[in-house]
Amino acid sequence: MTNELSSLSPAPKSRKAKTRLGRGEGSGKGKTAGRGQKGQRARSKVSIWFEGGQMPLHRRLPKRGFNNIHGLEVIAVDLGLLKGRFEDNATVSLSSLKEAGIVSGNPKDGIKILGAGELTQALNFVATGFSKSALEKIKAAGGSASIDEQFVKKQYATVKIGRISAHFEQGEEITAEKLQEKKLIKDIPYNGVWIVGGGNVKALNIKAAKFSARVKQELKRAGGTIELDSRRFGSLKLI
Repeated sequence: MTNELSSLSPAPKSRKAKTRLGRGEGSGKGKTAGRGQKGQRARSKVSIWFEGGQMPLHRRLPKRGFNNIHGLEVIAVDLGLLKGRFEDNATVSLSSLKEAGIVSGNPKDGIKILGAGELTQALNFVATGFSKSALEKIKAAGGSASIDEQFVKKQYATVKIGRISAHFEQGEEITAEKLQEKKLIKDIPYNGVWIVGGGNVKALNIKAAKFSARVKQELKRAGGTIELDSRRFGSLKLI
């Protein structure tokens, strides 16, 4: 019987009941419930970290370091670690490095290839970043290097619909290349163009990667059309 679940119970005095406050003077914690009479702390107006006006502990302690909001969480991989682990012309990426047991975990921003060690075979690298020395050694070995698309941060060229309407006639078809010709954007980012609201709207046929909700409504009201552009501009290949 002693080994059955139904007979188990906590050890004596191992579980202490919570003190019940304000339940009559006979309990010893009635009336003022242990707070005393009157005063600031008797009226639940003070934060638990308040120290009576003196400099609180969290301000007395010095600060150490900082959080880099632009920093990347990557795993660094030296070229020397790859010796004899891959066949010639194999693809070296986060998934293949995990399979080879060189990398573990799930880094938020992928991997970065560093130039420590020697590279004696041609490999095709797909990573978030590369050091200058790593690129030189990869090129010398006859391999290739490109940025991993799944870790590319989305960047768009933002254009107001009012500026587009001022430079194009009604019914025209507008693409990222035409916006660049009209010098409404300097360069076309990898993810394309984002059309946002602002200004007068004509009946235009616009092809872009992204549209704000306001632009969609205004173009529909003006008799124009929108088309999502899923193209990628530029190349992620470095070598």
